[in-house]
Amino acid sequence: MMIVFSLQQSTIRPINKMLIFAPVTLCQILARKYKELGIRKKIYLNTIESVPLITDSNIEYCRLVTLQDCKDFVVQKKIELVVVLTIALTKEGLVNFFKYNLNLPVIGVTKDWMKLESSKLFGKKFMQKYNIKTPDYIELKELKDIEEAIRKFDLPLVIKDDGLCAGLGTHICDSKENCIKIFENIISKNRKCLAERYIKGEEITLHLIWDGKNITPLEPVRDYKRLKDNNKGINTGSMGCYCPVKLSNEQLKLIADYVEKLNNIFQEIKPDFKGIFVSGLMFTENSLYTLEFNMRPGLPEFDVLTVHLQNNIFNLFSKIEQSNLSKNDLIYKKGITGCVNAVYKDYELYTDNPQNKIISLDRNDLLLYKDNLYINTFINEFSENNKAIINPHNPVLSIIKNDINNPFEDIYQYLTKLGNKDLYYRKDIGKIS
Repeated sequence: MMIVFSLQQSTIRPINKMLIFAPVTLCQILARKYKELGIRKKIYLNTIESVPLITDSNIEYCRLVTLQDCKDFVVQKKIELVVVLTIALTKEGLVNFFKYNLNLPVIGVTKDWMKLESSKLFGKKFMQKYNIKTPDYIELKELKDIEEAIRKFDLPLVIKDDGLCAGLGTHICDSKENCIKIFENIISKNRKCLAERYIKGEEITLHLIWDGKNITPLEPVRDYKRLKDNNKGINTGSMGCYCPVKLSNEQLKLIADYVEKLNNIFQEIKPDFKGIFVSGLMFTENSLYTLEFNMRPGLPEFDVLTVHLQNNIFNLFSKIEQSNLSKNDLIYKKGITGCVNAVYKDYELYTDNPQNKIISLDRNDLLLYKDNLYINTFINEFSENNKAIINPHNPVLSIIKNDINNPFEDIYQYLTKLGNKDLYYRKDIGKIS
């Protein structure tokens, strides 16, 4: 079973100045939480996307786009802890820069460990080396490899782009012709490609925190990747999610065994980071498969988890950095926390070639804000006449709510009232597996 944690919450050394790198929606949630907590210390939130909507005298947004920007900022502001929850500046080695060049405490995954996400092939080899159950695969280098993959794994076949794809790199192909089309599209970009055996089951997202000593799991989240209702259409980054997930005792045992195994591996390897990462998992009839690792929090799953957490998440960051996190430090709200993402109506046309679009969503439309909803935007900016400028590759709105019974009723009521014809969203989030 899982490692045994202390029965009491762990102690914490206070940290006065914190800089957090996060995607825009998570920045908005963190800002609202910080404001609601009434914390009087200054916090700095860095995001290179969109327009933040939450303002407070103790919250300062920044836009650090180079390592030199980062260095100048942390020196000037006397930052005591950096938290990296995004892949921004990953290629430049942002976490390594803070940790090794500036000798600053940092939560985030170092460059070598990011390879578990940035290369699916590297991740597969890691799982094979440590006997972590994952679907069979082969690397596709030329067209004849597709024939071999179909012969070995049959159809449908899962074709994956080896690299980072913002959640759009996995394709379930029902025909040889479709396999070839996806393969040729991937290699035309000078990227590697693999084929994976298709397995059918119940998928969950499991966030894990490595504090340098132990792995602590967060609540599993159910995510909806497919664009259309009834899990039809192309894969997206996400159309929505919720937690907690109802799981059987057998499934909970499989997760506990998985966390224990991963914890033993990490204690043996001793990774040079402290941070939050994700296992994409699939339950079959009597097994648990690891589909992939994401080496930073998933969106919108971690957004939902952040809302679902009852306790002070900023204190949790401090405990992670101090290698002092206990499972008992994770206290959740009662009920269900759910999310629905609304995307641009012609989302499918822009997955390969995103171009900014001006849509009919008005700045004033967002004033339909309700206290019990987290209304988060991916809006890049507003035009002179207050119309939203969006990247159709991303969601436009991400609506989150916690409710003792059903959070989706109010979420869908808000989206219906908004009534924007440029937006599309699924109507069955939380209703099906």
